[in-house]
Amino acid sequence: MAKKNKGKNDSSKLNIPSLGEQYQMREIIDDLLLNDYNEHPNMYYYKKGNEPEKWKGIITDQDKQFPEIAIGVGGSSKCRGSESINYTEFSDYENAVINGKIPILSTKGISPLKQEIISFKMALSTCHPVIDEIHKEKFYGKSFFDNGHILNILTDLEKKKLIEMDSNSITLTKNGRVLSEAIINTI
Repeated sequence: MAKKNKGKNDSSKLNIPSLGEQYQMREIIDDLLLNDYNEHPNMYYYKKGNEPEKWKGIITDQDKQFPEIAIGVGGSSKCRGSESINYTEFSDYENAVINGKIPILSTKGISPLKQEIISFKMALSTCHPVIDEIHKEKFYGKSFFDNGHILNILTDLEKKKLIEMDSNSITLTKNGRVLSEAIINTI
């Protein structure tokens, strides 16, 4: 008989809504909140007339996207050229700290192509238009329309009426905002 792993979540006992149910919940929330609240970035709402929380904007806003340093178990740090993940088990994290080591489990570099894709995804996650001129400023004059990976996905998303495109911007439609998490994960 297999021994049960105590202390770990048994996902078979979790009652997680299906993807379709999650989208329906998201649409209901949008309908309830968007009269009085703005969304920025996706899935974060703030009262109209106020500013969004700065901590999310410095990570996601297209004109910012500053490095993010995470402290703690499972934290994820990211800058333009690399990302790292802290130990995800407390005992490993604690051990590293006690022994005077940085508690990082893994680090990897991010290629220039991937840097563009990540930047675009983060900007799209704000549910605000993604502006090509800002992208060009960050990527040495290169348009996001020049990135074949991004362009192929945008063309498909436009056909499905999930985004609207013009020569300088990409905007999520209402349905696109509802499906924003799935869209961002396809890019």
